[in-house]
Amino acid sequence: MKSVPYISLTFCFLFLSNLHAQLSMPAIFGDNMPLQADRDIPFWGEAAPNAEVTVSFINAKGKVEESETVTSGTDGSWMLELDDLDDGDTGVVKVESSTGDILEFSNVIVGDVWIASGQSNMQWQLRRTDNPEEAIAAADFPEIRLFMVSRIPSLTPIEEVNTDGGWVVCSPETISEYSGVAYYFARYLNEKLDRPIGLICTYWGGTRAEAWTPEERLRTLPLLDQYYENYKDAVENKDQLLAEWEAEVAAWEAAGSEGRRPRRPGDFEDRHAPSALYNSMLHPLIPYAIKGAIWYQGESNAGRHVSYRTLFPAMIDSWRDLWGQGDFPFLYVELANFLEPQVDPVQAPNAWGWIRHAQQHALQMPKTAVATAIDVGMADDIHPTDKETVGERLAMAALNVAYGKRGYHSAKFSSAKKYGNRFIIRVKNAYQGLEVRDDSKRLPFAVKDSEGNYHWAEAKIAGRDIEVHSPDVEDPVAVYYAWANNPVIEVYNSQGLPLLPFRTDFDAEWEAVKELYD
Repeated sequence: MKSVPYISLTFCFLFLSNLHAQLSMPAIFGDNMPLQADRDIPFWGEAAPNAEVTVSFINAKGKVEESETVTSGTDGSWMLELDDLDDGDTGVVKVESSTGDILEFSNVIVGDVWIASGQSNMQWQLRRTDNPEEAIAAADFPEIRLFMVSRIPSLTPIEEVNTDGGWVVCSPETISEYSGVAYYFARYLNEKLDRPIGLICTYWGGTRAEAWTPEERLRTLPLLDQYYENYKDAVENKDQLLAEWEAEVAAWEAAGSEGRRPRRPGDFEDRHAPSALYNSMLHPLIPYAIKGAIWYQGESNAGRHVSYRTLFPAMIDSWRDLWGQGDFPFLYVELANFLEPQVDPVQAPNAWGWIRHAQQHALQMPKTAVATAIDVGMADDIHPTDKETVGERLAMAALNVAYGKRGYHSAKFSSAKKYGNRFIIRVKNAYQGLEVRDDSKRLPFAVKDSEGNYHWAEAKIAGRDIEVHSPDVEDPVAVYYAWANNPVIEVYNSQGLPLLPFRTDFDAEWEAVKELYD
């Protein structure tokens, strides 16, 4: 009997293995998953080459509501879309291959799926918020589903999402490690709308927006087009930079360790690398059908507000482009009050005021809204523990932007007109009018005189308008409100939402780069 060469046996084995490749799908699909209502729903995965793959949604009564079939490619990859499903449906998703492989995902629910992303204040677990024992004990919401993306950076885009546990049902036993902001957001919407809510939790503390933005978009941005080149230089000179840092630390210790310890250079292959978190924590989720996104980030970009004014809208736009769902709602948190409380009419340095200003610039984009945290912060802690207020304000913004319900935006500066030594400030989203919470406290209004000096001002609320003047300034040139890291906030609209901080002039720093944004 003639023997078969080893190479031939190997080839036959590989051919047969590929021919009968196991049916598989990314980890974003699983038991307990929510499916986005009222839009076509993409499904994708791997199968044997040229196999027929059928995906069916079978409702709780055992009836097939939707079913589609596609033939996998020569590499075994496949993708199809189910027609839109009705909100509130429950059932099983069954995936079958013509090779005989079957996948079934149970306890599936149809509702709205939201991305929850950002840095540590979005990551902040429910167990670390105000009244955690009470909140966790009451977190019995079977229509809220949660998915935790593992915190792993990557220098190149990856296709498979890494997860810590897959989809789970919200309960007192499961909720404690998930985002407090995202939980309160989902709870509010579920209770107000009687609608299932899914949360894809993809966040990482201490991270910059650059890490969450795809490379191809970063490379097109003014002020950021050198970001990759700087990163490349840092990688190439890693050993030298570390040696210099070690010498700085040694000198700092020899001098008595006074002041801040020299910061270790870290933009090499970690979470701070450009696009590193988009590549691993967002890219593999696309194109899972979603309703929109909520975002709490900016602290790590404070001090770089000029570039953030370009970067943040570009990041939002890039997510929308890559998801291919059009301008889905994007809701974000304006940074909380932090550091020493305001004493002067205008606080300086004022990194928090500037980054808030840059955040507000994104409101020019369609279907965006801001939920301010400027009145719930803590002077001595960058992580305020009142996440319920923040989550509910995001949900109120969602009611307006995503669900078409009126009356849920924060009050916002609209225009200013000068009459003698007084300004009349017109406020947008005042609704039934503005109110002052505590008349005994000084409102954080200030005016600037023609010589560039700042003065505390008196303010009078008149419905949707605010009259501002200072008896010490005959010819004011600008009005400032809450222009500080940590101002006192006392002006609210009739919905109980704070007036966003503003200034009526453009600083020379903005004028110098204004053409970049026009």
